[in-house]
Amino acid sequence: MAATKYDIKVEQGGTFELTVDVRRNGAAVNTMDSGVVQIRPYRLSEDVYYEATEQDDLVLFNGQSQVQWTIPDTVTKDFDWYDGAEYDIYVTLTTGAQHRIAEGRVYLSPSTTRS
Repeated sequence: MAATKYDIKVEQGGTFELTVDVRRNGAAVNTMDSGVVQIRPYRLSEDVYYEATEQDDLVLFNGQSQVQWTIPDTVTKDFDWYDGAEYDIYVTLTTGAQHRIAEGRVYLSPSTTRS
C-alpha cells in the first residue's frame, strides 16, 4: 500500500480536517485496528510538534475504508512552527501489518485575528 502524498495547510486557530481513502491494490481496506499521525519539523527529527491516535483526533471508518484526521481549533491556536513541517499517517490492520497511508508537508497559515 503506497502512501498518498498530500501537502496540507493548517490555519492557526481554525479547525483542520483531512479524510484519506484507505485502499490496497484498488480494493477497500476495512480491517484497520489503530492509527497514528505525527507532525515533526522534518522527517528524521526527534521532536514531535503534534500527535494523534484513534483515541483522540484520528477516526477510523472501516465501513467506508477511510481515516479522518481532525485538529480542533483549540489545538491549532497554539501552533507556532512557521517554517513548515512534515507529517505522516500510519494505520495498523487487524493482522498487525502497519501501513503509511498519507504523507507530506504541513504549512501553517498564521492567524492575524486574536480572540
